[in-house]
Amino acid sequence: MARDASLWVRKALVSALKADAGVSSVVGSRVYGQNPPADPTWPFTKLQPLTAVPMRATCLDGSRYTIRVSGFAKGADETAVATLGAAISACLDGRSIALPDAPWPARLTDIRWTGTDIIRDPEEATGWHAIVAFEGTVTA
Repeated sequence: MARDASLWVRKALVSALKADAGVSSVVGSRVYGQNPPADPTWPFTKLQPLTAVPMRATCLDGSRYTIRVSGFAKGADETAVATLGAAISACLDGRSIALPDAPWPARLTDIRWTGTDIIRDPEEATGWHAIVAFEGTVTA
């Protein structure tokens, strides 16, 4: 039976990003799940919706995740947001993160950075947006 740990994966990712010195040096404590405040102070990060795909095999139950973390920063060019994107990728790439609140023993493992897109933010004149993508696995 495959298990969907999306709720606990989101919680663990927010906790990991908040605890990371590189990320907090850019955004402070402004790391949000999918629902940031209505008018957040820049710079900040937020999780995008996860994509979960079941994994089924002999003696293996779990799921594979596509994870996207958005970073938002302002500046005359993309320097600030690229710095934030690099901090996010350094925080999560290669990590294994416990899911302490999950109802079964679980970890998000094999986290791999798969790329970063940097774009202008359409609503802020000096705003930039980094979309940092990862893949990871949860097994039970």
